[in-house]
Amino acid sequence: IRRGADRHYPLIKTKDMPKVIQSGDLWHPAEDSHLWMWATNNYLKDALWLMEQLGYRYVTNAVWVKQRKGLGQYMRGQHELLLFGVRGKAMVPSTDRRPPTVIHADRTSHSHKPDEFYKLVETVSDGPYLEVFARRGRPGWHSWGNQIVEEASP
Repeated sequence: IRRGADRHYPLIKTKDMPKVIQSGDLWHPAEDSHLWMWATNNYLKDALWLMEQLGYRYVTNAVWVKQRKGLGQYMRGQHELLLFGVRGKAMVPSTDRRPPTVIHADRTSHSHKPDEFYKLVETVSDGPYLEVFARRGRPGWHSWGNQIVEEASP
């Protein structure tokens, strides 16, 4: 039974992800920069490996608490982890730019991340912003992915 991401888009093997990401036309991270990476529970180890392969050091994480029940073999996953890494200088934000580590938001369509995520990133990290494997474009961000649907401008 196909219930996961493979129902929605072609999958890339974890070992191939660094090459795919780094070969993208938009992948030119600054020497001193932040990386935000979504990770589901069952792929946490892979996500940490990928972060390191991309040249970033894991620092901390936030969690998206989804307001509806999820799927899972042992437990129903009702959250998703948002990993945070840095390269070069850590660029620590001032205390007034440090949001809480919990995002409460409804789950919508597959892989669609909540608007609160983008606000969190824009609060902590200075641009420019790049979303890899994006599902939707966002004003002020570069978006790269094979299923991008442009958002309407406000």
